[in-house]
Amino acid sequence: MSSGYGPGMGASTPAVVVVPSGAGPQSRAVPVGGEAAARELTTAAAVFQRAALSSGTRRSYESDVRMFCRWLAGYTEKEPIPDSLVEEQLSFPRSAKEVAEYLSEKALQRTVEDTPRYSTASIGRWVAAIAWAHHERGFRNPCADRRVTDTLNGIRRSTHRPTKRASPLLVADLRKTVLAVDVTSYPAGVKGTRDIALLVFGFAGAFRRTELSELLVGDVFLHAEDGLHVRVRSSKTDQEGRGQVKALPYGANSATCPPCAFRRWYRLLQAQDEGRPEVMRSLRGQDLAIHVCQDLWTGGLPGRAPLFRAMAKTGTIRATAVLGDAIGRMVTERAHAAGIPAGSITGHSLRAGFVTQAIRAGATDHQIMRQTGHKNPATVHVYARENAPLEQNAVITLGL
Repeated sequence: MSSGYGPGMGASTPAVVVVPSGAGPQSRAVPVGGEAAARELTTAAAVFQRAALSSGTRRSYESDVRMFCRWLAGYTEKEPIPDSLVEEQLSFPRSAKEVAEYLSEKALQRTVEDTPRYSTASIGRWVAAIAWAHHERGFRNPCADRRVTDTLNGIRRSTHRPTKRASPLLVADLRKTVLAVDVTSYPAGVKGTRDIALLVFGFAGAFRRTELSELLVGDVFLHAEDGLHVRVRSSKTDQEGRGQVKALPYGANSATCPPCAFRRWYRLLQAQDEGRPEVMRSLRGQDLAIHVCQDLWTGGLPGRAPLFRAMAKTGTIRATAVLGDAIGRMVTERAHAAGIPAGSITGHSLRAGFVTQAIRAGATDHQIMRQTGHKNPATVHVYARENAPLEQNAVITLGL
């Protein structure tokens, strides 16, 4: 077995020769391949540095930095700003005074209900984004200046706005939502079958939207006793990709049984390869009142393909993964269609519903965290305070 060095390394990895210490300013590892190999290493280093942030965090930071540049250039918040102007505004380090004034201007904005327009969490993220933009360009970080940190701390102490939290979608709500979905007609049934799988997976597995979006076909394993084992390769709290396996058990109700939901969607993915007539036949045979989790399993789909995929309005299943934002919109729309007030129902409502339902059922913090992947019990307690305030509350012992 190779030790991981020398001949055992892949052919694409450039070999290096170490120049002994004391050999002058060029004492470093020099690629044997010369300039071409040096460029490869430079490119590789840039790729690894970019991977230090998740794609979602990077998109958020880029959007926040763009808003800062829009303000610097004197644009209104909704005016589009060209990329060239963004780079122009960040062609030199911005001052701590500018950042502090920007944060103050945003903190003073109010809604029609006379509440702060922006939460302190959003403002804190803007500071992190501006610091990141300066770091990316090799500039001094203005956000480390006391004028910025004091401004941010003052905003946090002076601004009070209730935290907006997603309402939990509980088991009864989930079942009502699922049963309102069309799974037999074409093309609505194709999207409906996918959406039910997303809803049931999201709830039973306490998945984040990005985790659902990033699942591959090969991440799901059938288990005779447990139902499904689903591998999450990385997550918000596992950026290094240690991974986690979530168990999605057989459900008593066929409409919300995770293995049933998975098999129905998998069958449609198989059917699409055989053409629209086969997809339509598969839809006509679907019945949410019947369990399919013990049916004969054929498999055969590529393991590296996305499990939950984007769709065309025509019912065609695309090859690309459905985005997390689209999953969030779907949850809101499906709940609304089922008659559930959807004002605060979001993609996070599935995860919040799992935690809330588990708390009400008497599950311990450890049991809940095994599925959610939370690292700190305090996070679980937030759901208890917000959505299950009577659980383990002394007020119920007072005999009122």
